[in-house]
Amino acid sequence: MNAIGYVRVSTEDQAENGVSLAAQEERVRAYCTAKGWEVLDVVVAAGQSAATLDRPGLQSILSQRDKTAAVVVLKLDRLTRSVVDLHALLAWFTRNEIALVAVEESLDTTTAAGRLMLNILTSVSQWEREAIGERTKMALRHLKANGRRYCNLPPYGYEYTAKGLVPEIVEQATIAEIRRLQDKYQMSLRALARYLGNRGIYARNGRLFAPQTLARILKREPC
Repeated sequence: MNAIGYVRVSTEDQAENGVSLAAQEERVRAYCTAKGWEVLDVVVAAGQSAATLDRPGLQSILSQRDKTAAVVVLKLDRLTRSVVDLHALLAWFTRNEIALVAVEESLDTTTAAGRLMLNILTSVSQWEREAIGERTKMALRHLKANGRRYCNLPPYGYEYTAKGLVPEIVEQATIAEIRRLQDKYQMSLRALARYLGNRGIYARNGRLFAPQTLARILKREPC
């Protein structure tokens, strides 16, 4: 059975010292040796935070899914510290039929007990992800109802003032024009964005409107 190891430290100091990386790799290789697995590679993520899944070391593992049957880490937090990202990763391992091994948590999905633990972790992370979403929606509804700021940037067509969220005159005029054009021509959102650009009407960033932005604008109730 082929396996890929993954070791990570989050700070440059730890990366330069190398002790933690070396210790992780030693444990990972020892586990694979005890199982009789061939270690194809040990991906070293030096000085990489677990705040995002979009990091070179982890993406290297995901890109090698056709070469390996198992990914081995010392602890699950080497992969991620986020419940939401953990849920995505567990789903990826299941979908690609790749075993996940976390040595210190005794998680080994090549065994029946390991697969049971994976199912439990998946269910718990799914529950936590949905609970976080519900709490966030409730908090945003409360802030919006009280006219308080609930994101860094106001929705297109609005601005933050001392009185809270209020319509922005120029952008509201643009929204009115967007609605008029869509009602008249019934274009696709991409075509509408290009048409607006040809007329010199752009999003806040000076680029063409993103289709999803136009969709939100068209779905929103007029002021």
